[in-house]
Amino acid sequence: MNKIRRMLAMCLACALLLSAMALPASANNNTDTDFMIAITVPGKIHKNSKTVQRAKYDASSSYINYGTWANGTPAWGVNQFEAFIYDSRTYGGKFEDCSSETYNGYKRSRAIVNFGTRGLIRQDIWEKFYKNDNVYPYGQIYGASVGYAGRAEGCWSVDSVGDHYQYYNYVL
Repeated sequence: MNKIRRMLAMCLACALLLSAMALPASANNNTDTDFMIAITVPGKIHKNSKTVQRAKYDASSSYINYGTWANGTPAWGVNQFEAFIYDSRTYGGKFEDCSSETYNGYKRSRAIVNFGTRGLIRQDIWEKFYKNDNVYPYGQIYGASVGYAGRAEGCWSVDSVGDHYQYYNYVL
């Protein structure tokens, strides 16, 4: 009987010890933040002015919810716009387009985003610029006109959870 109690006490102590240990949190930067892109000049790519660049923590695609703010309220936007995900090797560094070509050189289709949709944009920020010294690259959403001038508003995330949304761009 004492052996059973001792064994139960040891199991309980081990369980308490394991539950007290900190488990690593998910490193994804997938919290939605608002974007607002003033698309005023046809043929020009415009920067998101609502949020700053965001650290990219994994190789997932970037998520866009076009027409809804991060808090769930409706946002406004032109019928459609072309989305780009730009990167920077460092915070405040020079941005490069990482959504128009794949890492191995194949071209991607244009990422045409229609108002009221949610989806993913393939980009290669992590693959191109992550260094193993825990220095993360940064991403930012940009947009261009698809025949309409105005604004594009909604929320986005530099990292995404899963791939159960449509992709706005694909390898040609």
